[in-house]
Amino acid sequence: MTLLEILGSIGVASAVLFGLSSWLGKVWANRILQRQKERGDLTLEQFKRDGAAVIESLRKEHTKEAYVHKLQFEKEFEIYVSLWRTIWKVARLGQILNPQIRKDLPPKVWKKSPKELFHEMMMAGAELTSEIDSNRPFLHETVYAEVLRLRDSSQSMTPEFQAETDSELLALWKIKHNAIELALVDVAIAIRRRILMPPLE
Repeated sequence: MTLLEILGSIGVASAVLFGLSSWLGKVWANRILQRQKERGDLTLEQFKRDGAAVIESLRKEHTKEAYVHKLQFEKEFEIYVSLWRTIWKVARLGQILNPQIRKDLPPKVWKKSPKELFHEMMMAGAELTSEIDSNRPFLHETVYAEVLRLRDSSQSMTPEFQAETDSELLALWKIKHNAIELALVDVAIAIRRRILMPPLE
């Protein structure tokens, strides 16, 4: 064999070896890429499943919170409506004690003596106290404070309830009624703010 033949056979062998190694490299590279792609797909699927589970969990939690908030708001609103009826009864009886208002009312109302009206007002105040106490867990702090102030203003007349004459009772009304009227306005404002406020406050 001549040098040229040896070099030629080495060149052919090298070319074959280079071709085989190139082909083998491509096969390995493709297999490695395929494995990486499969792992990436599995990881992506796992992320999708985990993400979907988290989203579903958050959706359920939000739905539950929204439902609880809705129930709470409905209960609170129902209590405010009932409470306002009782509050209005106390305030209305207080207004009827005003001599100027009494003369414009139907006879069955103004025929009651101021002492009888005061007694009715005290009974309505006791009803208000009972309603406040039984609904305390559902009342917002601001509304609760204002309702208590109104109740205390109406009950502050109780010691003077023993006044002997109608004129003494009417004089008492003039002193105390403004406090009740102011407290009534503050309760209305507190309830309105509570109903119109943003949730979760």
